[in-house]
Amino acid sequence: MQDVTITFTRGPQSGTDFEFELGRLVIGREPGDPGLELENADASVSRKHAELQENNGQIELVNLSPNGTQVDGELVTDKIGLHPGAELVFSNSHTLTVNWASFVRRTTGSTDTSQAESNSGSGPLGSPAVRAILVLYLLGMVAIAVWLSGSEEDSGVLQANWPALREQYVAYRTDAIPEDVRKQRLAHAQLLLREIRALEVRGLREDIEPLCREVMDIDSDIHSPLFRFGVECLAAANAEELEY
Repeated sequence: MQDVTITFTRGPQSGTDFEFELGRLVIGREPGDPGLELENADASVSRKHAELQENNGQIELVNLSPNGTQVDGELVTDKIGLHPGAELVFSNSHTLTVNWASFVRRTTGSTDTSQAESNSGSGPLGSPAVRAILVLYLLGMVAIAVWLSGSEEDSGVLQANWPALREQYVAYRTDAIPEDVRKQRLAHAQLLLREIRALEVRGLREDIEPLCREVMDIDSDIHSPLFRFGVECLAAANAEELEY
């Protein structure tokens, strides 16, 4: 995991530093755990507004909010790679920077190199049994990822419903919803559907209901395809089986 320092430079938490050992970190009004709460944030900041993820020693930001997240002056509605010192702005009220050290520690001299090579076969990962378990775990994660992005025959939430839901919302109230807002809402909905499907696969049914409600909150118009889908999702989450 990467050691990350977040420094608030503007807003109620200005001058405050937070240090995290980052694998995944959600930022927002009510981010949950693991999360970083934006204190006294207004309603334009989502409960789960953005997420920081580690990817091969680098840090990525995934936007979770229909309002988007500003990164170095650019409005991000999906995902972007960060550089050390990147500036994030949430609703013009909270500004923070993200810093981290290089994932690979540089060493000098042949002694350090040989020491690293000698250590590669020791410790917990040196055990063949532990390595085998780790491989099985990684294969399982890959299988789930393939399933989530699989063929047209997939009966999961994302594959069975997302294309139709996207088309319905693209055609919904074209005279009243700005195109950029529509795209942000759809990006947020797609992320939520992926998370719902992942929770369903893992059998964590009790965690699905809040995500269904969050889909409803994206567009609170009761005639909206997103709102109707959230209602159906909520009903299915409380049924015996999720029939998507």
